[in-house]
Amino acid sequence: MNITDYNLAKDFPNEIPNYDPDPSNRAMYYILDNSENVIIMAEHDNNYHYWVSRTSVFYLDTNDAILRHITECTDGKMLGKWDDFGRPELSWGVLYRKYKRFFRLNNEFNLTAADIKADYCAVKDKCRALEADRDYYDLLKDSLKTLSLRTKDPVNDYYNAKKLIKEMESYDYLICADNDEYRNLYSQIQEQCGDLYGSAMSIMR
Repeated sequence: MNITDYNLAKDFPNEIPNYDPDPSNRAMYYILDNSENVIIMAEHDNNYHYWVSRTSVFYLDTNDAILRHITECTDGKMLGKWDDFGRPELSWGVLYRKYKRFFRLNNEFNLTAADIKADYCAVKDKCRALEADRDYYDLLKDSLKTLSLRTKDPVNDYYNAKKLIKEMESYDYLICADNDEYRNLYSQIQEQCGDLYGSAMSIMR
């Protein structure tokens, strides 16, 4: 199989931006969830991407080939960052709340498929360790309750919650938990954090 066949963006028409993306802004994400898959996304800048693939974290040769390809070329693809290619699970609104890691595609980029696999395995180990301690579940429940509180001042609500939001961001690996209870609870926490931020920004802008 040609490596470009893995690109879910390949059959979609290019968009024409009203500016020339700066090559120094090229970047990639890899995104993990509770499956054994990795989603790799490469972008021209914050508005346009050119690669989206979904493969097993254990397909080392394939994933190394993808990483080399997105570093060396862009296939001329230019797609809006919010496209989901007919797959709601690949919409940026959904992927934004997954466990993801960001990298600049510059001369110092040296991520390998083995690095992604190692991260996935380490994240799974962290999830299992946390799931074994019920005190963490109670901590997350209490945090969700606190983050759900609202007053008539969204800006103040957000700034009062900033420290807790930052703390909860450190548990982003729970998106990869096998335990539905933990994963769903953390998803609710993410929703509340996003709502606090969005409500505050809508007033401050």
